[in-house]
Amino acid sequence: HELSVGMAEKPPMRPPPQPLEEDVLPLLAPNSDNMTEDPWKLQRYTRLDSMRKKCGVLCSINDLKAFYNFVVSAEGKGESSSSIMGSNDNIERPRTAVRLEAPVDCLQLFQMDEIDDGDLTFPAAPPEELTKFYSLDGAISISFGKLWKSAYLGGKGYENIWTKEEIDSQLSQLKNGTLHGTYGTKIVNEILHLISKIDLEGKSVLVIGSERPWLEVVALAAGAANVVTLEYGEIVSQHHQINTITPKDFRNAYLEKKLPLFDAVFSFSSLEHSGLGRYGDALNPWGDILSLARAWCVTKDEGQLMLGVPSGMDHIQWNAHRFYGNIRWPLLTINWEPIGGVETYEHGGRKRLSGTPFLFRKVPQHKSS
Repeated sequence: HELSVGMAEKPPMRPPPQPLEEDVLPLLAPNSDNMTEDPWKLQRYTRLDSMRKKCGVLCSINDLKAFYNFVVSAEGKGESSSSIMGSNDNIERPRTAVRLEAPVDCLQLFQMDEIDDGDLTFPAAPPEELTKFYSLDGAISISFGKLWKSAYLGGKGYENIWTKEEIDSQLSQLKNGTLHGTYGTKIVNEILHLISKIDLEGKSVLVIGSERPWLEVVALAAGAANVVTLEYGEIVSQHHQINTITPKDFRNAYLEKKLPLFDAVFSFSSLEHSGLGRYGDALNPWGDILSLARAWCVTKDEGQLMLGVPSGMDHIQWNAHRFYGNIRWPLLTINWEPIGGVETYEHGGRKRLSGTPFLFRKVPQHKSS
């Protein structure tokens, strides 16, 4: 299918943020102690250095001090950023949910092919030079267990043909409250209830990451007219309301001005993997943030986001997934505002691997601080 989701108006021209080239030090500085002849490091770090010079603020928030520079409000109790961060001499992790805003250069984001790099080496741990970026200079813990090798980057998806009969069957199951999806009927029904708070009738929806089309079925049941699924692996959809696209084609469609603006974005248990190398994607400490920033760029002003990722205290279980708490959730959702407010993302320290879904509204660039 062609992407015919009612071509939306051209995004307004916005002045690009100032580049941070003068602030970006190369990962392998000449004549430094960490200089190496390792061809993998030389190639990967050259690509990451190139990306960091172009992606602006989104790749510059690498410790709590920088994090608080972009806090615009504390959710829930409405505390000021100074009250949630402690003293300047002892920067603490956020005690409640906060919201961040930062300038984004959408054209630059889509021009950066480095974001979509693949790599089948599956490193058993992040290299020393990247650990500080993954951990936000120690603010986020990292642990190690099974090394996952689930790559199908550029290949076929887990279920690479979605038939009309399959979609129609799942729609019937959803109406009966029995659709299992990937994570069970409880999750499916929780998301269906959550998105009932927004109007999707006749709207277009972008789904980020989907091995099986259950989230697409939820969108259609809520009234969506068209769904486009963005997935690493190639998938053929035989349903007239569902189209699929790979990251490379997604990027090219935007650059060729063939990608529509969407009314809403859905993603559940997908972005937490971005940049960890599990699915054959190259290591990228900012992979999840940049992926959602691209989605922000193709969402209409005031459009909605339904997002679910593993939640609890901020943590990385290498190379399986991230857990998102009061640090990484706000970083991931830069320029998105929670609908209804969020007290905390940490559930009293308990981890929820299946993902906790929240609703957000896009904060347009011209209204950002």
